[in-house]
Amino acid sequence: MGKDLSSRVVRIDTQAGKMRMRVLQPKEADIPVPGILWIHGGGYMLGGAYMVDMSCGKMLAEEYGAVVVCPNYRLAGTAPYPAALEDCYAALAWMYAHADELGVDRGRIVVGGESAGGGLTAAVCLYARDKGEVPVTLQLPLYPMLDSEDTASSADNHGKVWNTRRNHWGWKHYLGDLYGTDEVSKYASPARETDSSGIPHKRACSPAGDVPS
Repeated sequence: MGKDLSSRVVRIDTQAGKMRMRVLQPKEADIPVPGILWIHGGGYMLGGAYMVDMSCGKMLAEEYGAVVVCPNYRLAGTAPYPAALEDCYAALAWMYAHADELGVDRGRIVVGGESAGGGLTAAVCLYARDKGEVPVTLQLPLYPMLDSEDTASSADNHGKVWNTRRNHWGWKHYLGDLYGTDEVSKYASPARETDSSGIPHKRACSPAGDVPS
């Protein structure tokens, strides 16, 4: 049986001002529990923290008694890269700094997300590794947008929900003037990273292509 959850909205300081986040916590738990930063999808262009209620993030909180933090990061239509990365890392740093009051085990910090949230998962884990401030134990990128260039799974995709045209649309807005250039950072397009040392173990529910079939 899943655990009963409490839900609340918190606002934290970021480089762009206040950001809202949804926090799901088990009403009863033997603390400390795992802490999960769950990043919503939407092709970098759509969605919000409310989507945690229909995501694997909520399921993980219910089934495993984890604390889940879902940031309402800035979307690419009005704030391209690195806005979303900055916001998501700020949420991770907040969860780590407030672990005691949240009942979170600092040795069991997880980052996960779906679609664009899966790509941001990989980017946040790379960024956290390189900054050395927050130790991430596990990453859970689900059908992640990892590569701004077409891959075997993203080229000539004509799916009804997500396809090559929409994939290009999301990346173009997210990267702005960097799209299609050699100046795209590994933190924007994590597939460009060639050094996997120190990156938390990755579990994905689909192949690491950037468009779900």
